Order: sequence, then C-alpha cells, then structure tokens
Amino acid sequence: MDDQAFALSRRSALAVLSGLAVLPSAVTPAEAADPVLIFFDWGTSKLSPSAQPLIALIKERIKARSRVTIVGHCDTSEPDPDKLSLARATQVHKALRLPGGVPVAISGKGATAPLVPTGPGKQEPRNRYAMVTVT
Repeated sequence: MDDQAFALSRRSALAVLSGLAVLPSAVTPAEAADPVLIFFDWGTSKLSPSAQPLIALIKERIKARSRVTIVGHCDTSEPDPDKLSLARATQVHKALRLPGGVPVAISGKGATAPLVPTGPGKQEPRNRYAMVTVT
C-alpha cells in the first residue's frame, strides 16, 4: 500500500471512529451526491428561514457540469399530497436560482416515499421535505 492510500485509509478510519464524514481530497462535494433534506411545515410549500443555510450549501455544491434532482414529499395527513409535494420541490428550485445550463429534474412523490413509515392520515414532520441531490 502506498503512503497516499494508507493516509486516506487512516483518515477514513479516524472519521468513522470520530463520527465525522471525511471526503478524500480527490472527491469534490458535488461528486459526493449526498442528498440535502429541506423540511416544511404541515400543509405548506413555504420555505422557512432555517432553510436558507441549506439552500446556500446546495448552491456551493453545484459546479458547471452538475445535475440537480429535487423531489418533494408529504406526510399522509396533508391535503392533496401530489400537488403539495411538487410545490415543495418547485419552491426549492426557485430559491436555488440556478444558472442556465444546469440540468434540473423536479418531481413530487406525494406521500408514497416517507422517511418514517406511518399509517394513513398520520402527521409526521420528518415526512414533509424536499430532497435535493447534486451529482
């Protein structure tokens, strides 16, 4: 094993032990494709002020050759989940103000892909979100 591979392995092991996520220096954040979740209040697609740092983080990840995917979600108690989930994804897209030429896929999953499985008509704040992936 060469010194660089050993250093990377050691760094990765230390990251796991310390609970930190460390990316190798050759991997940029845009290539990491870790999704960012932006949560919403019940029944609304309005972004809260706490979403702004997440929007800034996503913008930092976007490079010239990036592709962005935004998928909105709802909990099972929200009215018209298909329409609302798409509205959430659309609001995130508007907030990003992406430059032209960056491909963006926007969709809504309604209440069909919850983070936390619940029964019908159950309020679950963790299921009210938009997931943004930058690759």
